[in-house]
Amino acid sequence: MRLFLLPGDVAAALVGLREGSEHRQIFRMFVNTVVWGILAVFIAFSLSF
Repeated sequence: MRLFLLPGDVAAALVGLREGSEHRQIFRMFVNTVVWGILAVFIAFSLSF
């Protein structure tokens, strides 16, 4: 489960958002959605050929 949250955790730490902050949680959700969404689209596109 931590693997799925890793991109957001790393990005939030790089930006300097405090642990437990509401802004950190929202930023993590956004980054995770973008990263895993792009990966899913890439995989779906790759499998279509």
